[in-house]
Amino acid sequence: MVTHLKQFRFRPHPLATLTAVAFTALFASLGVWQLQRADEKRELAAEFERQRALPTVDLSHHAVRLAEDRYRQATVTGVYAAGDQILVDSVVLDGRPGYQVFAPLRIAGSGNPILVDRGWVPQGATRADVPEVAIPGGEVTIDGWLDQPRSKPVIVAGDIDADQTLWPFLDVDALSARSGLDLPAHVIHAAEEEGLRTKAPEFSSNVGMHIGYAIQWFAFAAVAAGTYLALNLKKSA
Repeated sequence: MVTHLKQFRFRPHPLATLTAVAFTALFASLGVWQLQRADEKRELAAEFERQRALPTVDLSHHAVRLAEDRYRQATVTGVYAAGDQILVDSVVLDGRPGYQVFAPLRIAGSGNPILVDRGWVPQGATRADVPEVAIPGGEVTIDGWLDQPRSKPVIVAGDIDADQTLWPFLDVDALSARSGLDLPAHVIHAAEEEGLRTKAPEFSSNVGMHIGYAIQWFAFAAVAAGTYLALNLKKSA
């Protein structure tokens, strides 16, 4: 074995060594990061299931702490601020374009506001055909689940015209200013609203995707190291 190895020489250029080490370490660290992401997603999925198993909370008597109550089933009774209902544009459901309907609700008893995601309606025959979504008058009870509002896009084009019904994205601060209500940093997604499509809460962990990416990055690390050895391990003259 020793005699066989003596037939080869290994004299890499320092720059080649530095490059190979850097790329191998980078690819390996990315693989480890993807495995960590898979573990995080497993924990988030487990937390989601734990929250869904908790008893339903009545928001008339429960102060929401989103860190503890996210995904939890909830019920609330109150009156809609009908003049401040908005439709968020370009929301696709089952491959169809449409709008997500949001409206502030004043909670019975306290008068505290909460934002309700009432559900989804399809787009009309043309984009000019914005649907008219009726909003119940008087006191209503909403059964649903708690979550944080949809985040604003990273890049937005222009400002929201808060006086309009159709918004390009949900901006809770803008809706608070328009309605004069101090909307909290959570939303209740209605489990059922007449004339609207609602979705049950679900959590897609995509653990398999992260593991697949990890395997790819580890393979790149192996290729980088193998290529370095193959190019610099030469047979002696």
